[in-house]
Order: sequence, then structure tokens, then C-alpha cells
Amino acid sequence: MPPTAAWTRLAYDGGEIAWRHDGSACRLHWRGAIHGAAVGRLRQALEALPSTACRQRVAELEGLDGVLNDAITAGSMLRNRGWDTMLVGSTPCPTPCWLVLAGGVRRAMPDGGSLLLTPLPPDADFARGPCGGEPSRAQQLTLIRYLGAMLPDPTASALHRMVVTADCRHPARLTAGQTRALGLAHAP
Repeated sequence: MPPTAAWTRLAYDGGEIAWRHDGSACRLHWRGAIHGAAVGRLRQALEALPSTACRQRVAELEGLDGVLNDAITAGSMLRNRGWDTMLVGSTPCPTPCWLVLAGGVRRAMPDGGSLLLTPLPPDADFARGPCGGEPSRAQQLTLIRYLGAMLPDPTASALHRMVVTADCRHPARLTAGQTRALGLAHAP
């Protein structure tokens, strides 16, 4: 492989996943929507990279937002394959985005970055209006299991509590410093 390989790009409805392999380092850059087609493209990109030759694996996440369950699937895929995750850019990272970030073996966040603690999609049977609702037991169980598998307990419990009580009218914003203090990420 040449020392500086070109990026291979896969577009999908609402985003793009690009990757390259430079010697022993593999990089993946994901920008856009998180949904089923994006997860399919992520799988395709991960399978295209030579896993045994990738001593360093970094997935760069930029401007992600979308479907909660697909974010959990994507984060799990990255963790199971030993990828680190890193936020890039200055776009705030809402809950589906930082769920993918949480899947990284090591997780990095730039100084100017921020997380938005957006609520789980409301359960139609328990919604308190168009903005929020009591998350169902299944939603809460899925979230706490995922966070518990990806993060140390104090971090997982704190994030679970924050998301379950989040308000979509005024979502809480965590700065890079707060995110690092919480244990979700470190400096790049």
C-alpha cells in the first residue's frame, strides 16, 4: 500500500463513509445521518479494511444524528472490531452521535466540541406531548445495557440518567471539558 493512500468513499442517503489504509494505520471518516443504510455502508467499509494490517484504527465522527437503535448497532460494530472513535468538526453531537462515540475502545473529543443530551424518541403510549415522554422500559433497558457494556459504571449511569430526563426544548449541552470529566472521552 502506498504511504498516503487515497480515500475510498461510500455515499448513502444523507451522508458518506470514507476510509483509507496507510501502512499500519486505518482511518474511517463518517459524516451524516445514522440509519439502516448507513449501518450497511459502515459494515461494508469495515469489511474492506484489512483488519490484521490495521494496528491503529480510528473512526472520525462528524455531524452524526439519526436513529437510536442504529447508533447503538454502529457503536457496537466499532467496539467489536477494536476501533477508537474521535469527534471532529465543531457540530454539536446529539445523543445518537455520542452513542457511536461511546463504542470506541478509546474515545477522543476536540476542545471546541460539545455533546447534546437529546431525549430518547418518545414512546407513543406514554408521550407527554410532541417533545418528550417517559421512555419505555425496553428503551431504557437497551440504553443502559449498551452504555454499561461500553463505559465504566459511573459514566454509564450518569449518561443514562441525563438522557432519560432530557428535554428536547432545551437539551443540556456538555462541553469537551465536561465530557472528559464525565469519562466519556479524552483529549485528542
